[in-house]
Amino acid sequence: METRAHHVVIGLFTLLTLTGAVLFSLWMTKASMEREYQHFEVVFNRAVSGLSVGSRVEYSGIDVGNVVNMRLNPNDPRQVLALIRVESSVPIKEDTQARLGLANITGSMTLQLSGGTPESPLLTSSGSNPPQILAEPSPLDSLLSDGEAIVGNASQLLSNLNTLFEDESTERISRIIANVEAISAGLASQQQQFERSMEELTALIQEGREALGSIHTLSQDANRLLAQEGNELLVSSRRAAESFNQASQRLSALIDTNAPALEKTLENSAAGTQSLSPALEELRATLNNLNRVTRRLEENPQDFLFGGDSIQEFRP
Repeated sequence: METRAHHVVIGLFTLLTLTGAVLFSLWMTKASMEREYQHFEVVFNRAVSGLSVGSRVEYSGIDVGNVVNMRLNPNDPRQVLALIRVESSVPIKEDTQARLGLANITGSMTLQLSGGTPESPLLTSSGSNPPQILAEPSPLDSLLSDGEAIVGNASQLLSNLNTLFEDESTERISRIIANVEAISAGLASQQQQFERSMEELTALIQEGREALGSIHTLSQDANRLLAQEGNELLVSSRRAAESFNQASQRLSALIDTNAPALEKTLENSAAGTQSLSPALEELRATLNNLNRVTRRLEENPQDFLFGGDSIQEFRP
């Protein structure tokens, strides 16, 4: 009897537990059904692999709804239309953005909503169809789409590498390396010749400098010699010019003083006039020439004596 009583108690406990679980499920279902939702249609211009009916809809990381239906746009099969339901308490604005997000490592996706500034109006429908939200490409979409191009480029690179390491290409590379080595050896030998040429050029420049130094010393000695001799000659010429000038002035004064007496004597004798007039004229011309020579000698005795420009000092 005690064993049968234990079985009855266990059965009653199990029955009550199952009944409570069913009632709790019905209550939760009723609460969920009584919750109000608003529907929106999200338009995708890309593939939506990993997104399916029942996938979560999150707003800033919070679960606010799920995907109800998915279909292709009958007018443009490149677009995917995903019908979602969102709790009525969640404000969906006109600037609200939608994109796909990775739910877990298995590859399933969630629909993520973000944005929506306070001053933006609520998103409403203009007709019987639900309001539409244009989905933006997510970084994951860009990575997946660019991944195909990356894989293609990698495959092309491997193909080019295989072509590069073929027998014919390897032989060409070997020839190029051999040519580079030959050019390097030629440059090394040319470098030695160039160094010898530079040494010879340096020696030649040094000899030229020594020759210029000798010429400079010689020119300085010549300038000093010319300066000493020239100064003595100039002093002598100036003294001679002064003496010559004084003699010419005395002679001119003597002629001017005796000119009236000579003219009076010449007037008394026509024959005397005819014989002395040419001599007087020649004497006056000679005095004029002497005056000019004296003036030139005083102004530039060096030019008058040497007949040219003054000697310039040599400057190397």
